[in-house]
Amino acid sequence: AVVSTQSGHYGRVGDKEISFHVRAEFHERSLTKAASSQKVIRSSRKFSSFSKEYYRSVSESMASAQSYASSKSNSDSGSQENYDELDVSASVSASYAGFSASVSASVREVTSSSETYATSGSSSSDSTTSGSNSQGTVDSGSTTDVDETEVFTHTESSMEEEYSEDFLQIVRVLKYTVIIDGVAARLIEEEIVHSVPKDNPWTYDERVNKSDKYILRYYGDAGGKVFYNTFAQTQCYKSLTKKEKSTDCDSALIPLL
Repeated sequence: AVVSTQSGHYGRVGDKEISFHVRAEFHERSLTKAASSQKVIRSSRKFSSFSKEYYRSVSESMASAQSYASSKSNSDSGSQENYDELDVSASVSASYAGFSASVSASVREVTSSSETYATSGSSSSDSTTSGSNSQGTVDSGSTTDVDETEVFTHTESSMEEEYSEDFLQIVRVLKYTVIIDGVAARLIEEEIVHSVPKDNPWTYDERVNKSDKYILRYYGDAGGKVFYNTFAQTQCYKSLTKKEKSTDCDSALIPLL
């Protein structure tokens, strides 16, 4: 089903855009030995820099809105006008933060992973830590669909486990994309979540239905647009650097990936 829950108010303050997309899929795989989970982050140092600016902008804007609300509360305590001002301030604060708790958590996972490996991925590495396998590579100066400046890919997998040959493993795949001011980072998470007998597998329709329900469950009331097994939302934030010419962001949805 297609569900549109985007608010007409949120995200209309600012001159820069941040967009979030997530796609859920369920696959059946015949596995006898494999990692139970895996994460792949593809990003760039430019994206990490933009994400830091975004969070600083959100923090400063919300602090300003809260300060304004506090000063109005102290000067006009108890008046109806004060309540109206507080409502406006709360709305402005929400418009800066923009995303719901579920979307914010997903965005934070992408941005924090990018920030973590933007430095550690500065050279090719292959290491094993805390029961997991971790690999990172960098393409410096190459042109990619993520960003043309020092793109890196980091893969992190859990330790391999053995599975029965008589069963198929159900793998949940979540594909996240965050785009900040035109620069993208992508995170793909795969996790084995279930097993089914080979003689009684999930049908294609069952897997599609599971994907749709996952998105509705976690993002159905998040304030963006649900399109079957995909969710998307775009919000705006203020640039921290002054520009000669600034254009307003209208929080229009970027096409689903």
